[in-house]
Amino acid sequence: MDVYSIIQSLVPELDQLLPARLELMRYLSVMDNRVGRQSLAQALNLSERTMRSLINVLRGQNIVDVERNGVQLTDFGQKTLAQIEKVLETDTSLSLSYYETALKQHFNLKDCIVLPGDSLRQESVYEAMSHAVQDLLAQLLHEGDNVIAVTGGYTLAHVGRYFLPHYRKGRKITFVPTRGGFGGDFSIQSSTVGGLMARQSQADYIPFFIPESLTAETSRLLMEEPSVKEAIEISKKADCLLLSVGTADVMGQRRNITPDQRRKISQEAAVGEAFGVFFDKEGREVIRYPRIGLQIEDLANIPNIITIVGGRAKAQAIAAFYKTVPHPGILFCDEALAKQVLNG
Repeated sequence: MDVYSIIQSLVPELDQLLPARLELMRYLSVMDNRVGRQSLAQALNLSERTMRSLINVLRGQNIVDVERNGVQLTDFGQKTLAQIEKVLETDTSLSLSYYETALKQHFNLKDCIVLPGDSLRQESVYEAMSHAVQDLLAQLLHEGDNVIAVTGGYTLAHVGRYFLPHYRKGRKITFVPTRGGFGGDFSIQSSTVGGLMARQSQADYIPFFIPESLTAETSRLLMEEPSVKEAIEISKKADCLLLSVGTADVMGQRRNITPDQRRKISQEAAVGEAFGVFFDKEGREVIRYPRIGLQIEDLANIPNIITIVGGRAKAQAIAAFYKTVPHPGILFCDEALAKQVLNG
């Protein structure tokens, strides 16, 4: 057992207490002035009652100082936070367990798995992430027929390379892409990634080889084509969805958007994109790119949503994405992204 697990066995409520208290301490550590309880509750997405309880505990330990005009971290609190951060930085088992619990609470996730390292610098992180995803699929998928819908992107393309048949355990699995193709690298298209995972898993595959960007009339006609219609309907009823989230600047370059759309993305400070929707840091839709395939609203009907992301550059995008989806599901990410989300 790692250190964190041993402490958890002695203090089961640690999962609920530590992340919230640390997040409050971190927030106060970068504030020049005192902050009111209500402002703290809003900033950390907590109820005022919960915030009051947190402050009372930390006040009793001389971590924070409370006056009429607000709350402030004490010198002792600053030193304590620095010591905790040092332990989290040096003890990998402790930091990963903490990150998982903190992200789970932060995004209200069903579960979260954080892999050590930075996927943008270490290919081995993608391999570890792939094995972890497959272990989860082995638990989630039911006996008999299962459908796994797959988006595209570099992250899923890397993860798909390391898929193996073992997680199927006799189940029949069918992979289906969630969209048509768009400009850019062929290897990261939804159809290519879905086909790769199917091949590596020795599973079935439903192709979806049509351009994503079409006129309204052409799209309407294609939607009546039996193979296209089947792929879309099957993806909407998938047992599981594997997806990734892109940053707005990168996805704006990949998609064939107009100069006006590009300006709007910039002017309204879009930070991320998923399912053709560009959104700002509050999860508000900036523009919606017309697409044939699964829409972001369809996620409400898919029971198991697994989001796979890596790299600190996607921290804002994933935070905003979780403000847009009907239910957040399960997150797989690397340590670099986890740190960026929680520490800023």
